[in-house]
Amino acid sequence: MRRFYIASGLENAENAKKLAEQLKAAGWKQTYDWAVHGSVQNKGMETIIQVACAEAYGVTFAQVVIVLFPGSRGTHTELGMALASYYNYKPSPVARKDIFICAEHEDDLIKDGRTCSLYHHPGVTDRIINSDLKLVAKSILSYYREAGEYHGETN
Repeated sequence: MRRFYIASGLENAENAKKLAEQLKAAGWKQTYDWAVHGSVQNKGMETIIQVACAEAYGVTFAQVVIVLFPGSRGTHTELGMALASYYNYKPSPVARKDIFICAEHEDDLIKDGRTCSLYHHPGVTDRIINSDLKLVAKSILSYYREAGEYHGETN
């Protein structure tokens, strides 16, 4: 069973839920689902801190981090946390992660005529450009089937 985290913007919560359902149906486990509560900006500092810790835990203990665009500050923070694992060579629960950047259109990865260099970091496993979330999930799952590691098992 693979553990995954979906980083995305609050405005994209429904798509994050749909993608998560596809992966869970394949036997994967979500490390944290921020989409269930939505924005906590008006819920007090204690709740904001709890959610920040839960999101950081979710990224840290995921084996697969999916960056689903559109996203904003939190999405990019989570991408940075996931990329930091690229330099972790020791086997551990927080070992190097597979990172998938997913967008409906290539233009979603460009703002003001520029791309973010982190989208092209060697720690990014793949960039999937597709508006069909079922096909996005299929692409992610097929990566592990082709590698002989579907559901965390090896051949």
